[in-house]
Amino acid sequence: GRVRERPAAVLEETAAALRELLHGVPGEPVVPGSGFIRRHRPPGGPLTVAAFGDRAIAVAARYADRMLLDVVSPEQVRVLRAKLLAAAEEAGRTPPTLAAWVPAAVDPDPASLTQVMRSVAGYLTVPGYRDMFEAAGFGEAVALARTGADADTLLRALPTEAAATVGLIGGPDTVRARMDEYAEAGLDEIALVPATAGDPGGERTLTALAG
Repeated sequence: GRVRERPAAVLEETAAALRELLHGVPGEPVVPGSGFIRRHRPPGGPLTVAAFGDRAIAVAARYADRMLLDVVSPEQVRVLRAKLLAAAEEAGRTPPTLAAWVPAAVDPDPASLTQVMRSVAGYLTVPGYRDMFEAAGFGEAVALARTGADADTLLRALPTEAAATVGLIGGPDTVRARMDEYAEAGLDEIALVPATAGDPGGERTLTALAG
């Protein structure tokens, strides 16, 4: 029920309040502007901020212990990490850990691959993502998405190779090599999002990548 106005400003206000809530000093307000004074030691714990745009990255650099990306390519990781390092330096802070949710499907069956492709199709109109897909050779699908085409139409127009652009798709060796690419690009943590449509609980993928 909340309005989507001033998203960057609201993100900063929320991150600042949560940072104070987690790491404030006894005797001071529980959160900035609060009339309630902290009586006990703060709980501590890490604060994660999901970010992609420049203003959100600046918020993460200023307040977060971890910055989280969603469905990105190694090339995007490299660009966004550079922005995070610059923003952290400007804020005078140690750069937060950089993590990403990455779709994963080891030896995917058709149902698992379709599940990943549907998640990818949802990003075809998002600024930053659409540029990446155009550069990767999927401009036709991006153009179709701009017309308001439905998900099924986009799915038919999008080559399956698009899933591997922002995901861990293929045999175990291929997926592990791709994970190395993410690490080399500057990603500290990969949060696997296993396809489950043809792999209940993502067991095949998670078992193959364990350890």
